[in-house]
Amino acid sequence: MASGHRIEKEWMTAAGLRAKCVVVAFSHGDHHRCGYVEVPSGHPLFGADYSGVDVSVHGGLTFSDPWENSGWWFGFDCAHFGDGEIVPIPGMQMPEEFVYPPKSLEFVVAECESLAAQLADYVTKNMTRKPAEWGN
Repeated sequence: MASGHRIEKEWMTAAGLRAKCVVVAFSHGDHHRCGYVEVPSGHPLFGADYSGVDVSVHGGLTFSDPWENSGWWFGFDCAHFGDGEIVPIPGMQMPEEFVYPPKSLEFVVAECESLAAQLADYVTKNMTRKPAEWGN
């Protein structure tokens, strides 16, 4: 997780997992959004490296780690080619055909909801414990 960031939205997903939309900021201002979904300690993917988790999310998973002393978080970023910057880097001029709008909060929320559903579905496909029993 980048050191300069602010939480733009935090909520409980429809799948019952916590999620956060975070804006990563650099010295010149807000740069791009990232989305994160937490799995609790009883989840079978708790502690797993993102590179081994087969889910479909914008740009693929780019993060897995504990965060804020709670759970294990999986995340993705919107800093890929075709993802615009919220505040462009000063002095960096891109040709107009390479200037894209940044991914919106609504886009990142929808991707987090999709990721949470896939992480919850992983349990129903691979485990016998129900989500309500994960933390026990």
